[in-house]
Amino acid sequence: IGLEELELYAPCHVPTRFIKGNNSTYYLQENEADRELYFPDSEVIGINAAGHWVHSEQPEQFMKAVTAFL
Repeated sequence: IGLEELELYAPCHVPTRFIKGNNSTYYLQENEADRELYFPDSEVIGINAAGHWVHSEQPEQFMKAVTAFL
């Protein structure tokens, strides 16, 4: 889905947690404005020693972040 499609649903007020590996360059600081616009009730959790595949690189930390949110 591109930003154009997201605009149809924006803003989404469902509580949302984005989980990223701190070594990943996939999610950049410049994405923050879009995240806050489209998902104002969201947060980003960064996990150390993980890149884009955070769920396989740091599975215990990933699961802690998921279960704490749920």
